[in-house]
Amino acid sequence: MGNGVVFAADGSEAVRLKRPPGLVAEPSWASGFHQAYPDADGRPVVVAATRVGDFWGRPDVARGTLVDVRECRRGAPSRVPNA
Repeated sequence: MGNGVVFAADGSEAVRLKRPPGLVAEPSWASGFHQAYPDADGRPVVVAATRVGDFWGRPDVARGTLVDVRECRRGAPSRVPNA
């Protein structure tokens, strides 16, 4: 899982996101980042897919990973509510 890229305003690659530590027990279960969008407050949210469920979090550009990672609830709306 290293396919999430944050771009700078000029279109250059600012950082490539890494899998958050401890996301899944087996690294091969992590598929990749599959969705990114702004929440109701305009802050970015990124969804990561795994073989054991999806997770969402906020990109931390300084560390190159997601923070405030939480499991997506089954049957939840496609947009993550404000956290």
